[in-house]
Amino acid sequence: MGTLPPIGRYVQKDLLQVSLNNCRSCALAELSECFCARLTDTQLEQLSLHSKSSVLPNKTTLEDGMGPVIAVVEGVIGMQHTLEDGRRTISAYYTKGDIIDLRQRSDHLQGALVSLTKAHVCRLQVTAFQSVLEENHGAWIAVSENLREQIHHGIGHATDLGKKQAIEKLASFILECHTRNGDSDSVMAEAIIPMSRVHLAEYMGLQAETVSRGLRKLEQMGLIKVSTMYEVLILSFPKLKRIANGAGCIA
Repeated sequence: MGTLPPIGRYVQKDLLQVSLNNCRSCALAELSECFCARLTDTQLEQLSLHSKSSVLPNKTTLEDGMGPVIAVVEGVIGMQHTLEDGRRTISAYYTKGDIIDLRQRSDHLQGALVSLTKAHVCRLQVTAFQSVLEENHGAWIAVSENLREQIHHGIGHATDLGKKQAIEKLASFILECHTRNGDSDSVMAEAIIPMSRVHLAEYMGLQAETVSRGLRKLEQMGLIKVSTMYEVLILSFPKLKRIANGAGCIA
């Protein structure tokens, strides 16, 4: 009678196959600008073996144990800060395809990652992540481009918070959402607002009531049409851009 094969070996192989299949069917694997889509089968297998996928309900705080490198598969993740008096602010938000790399986070940064919608994220094991980037130049470029875009969004957001009026901030944010959607400046185009009015207020440094009034004002000016809570139709790009660039309520 022959020797039975070790059960553990088959279990490990099955788990690896399940993990690899999940990676191959992941939404990011089909997103051309995402680094996942540029990995070879061997690299994808290497990364999937050490990665962990999680689906998060809305308003879930990501535990520190999830690791410092996270890929957003679906939904929206925000970097939220809570002040001593209970006030909250969102300094940045991440959407599908974004890489959140907190490996060099400063000690004084006390923010927490929070799901602003139902979200699907993938925790990437740092060593495996770094290894595939060093092996695959295309993947490295994809990650670098994504992080560079985040820097540009951060600079724009800092400018909005610094001097702009509420209506100017909202106009700028709507245009940012339109850009993130990847649409062209057609006669009429849609901008998907990725968060609730409350979270948008925290991101823009405004009150929720001010956000609602500002959107109504832009609508009354004929610049946008609010279709739903999360959908805005841009009716006039030139005028909306003028407002976003600091023209106040002049249209």
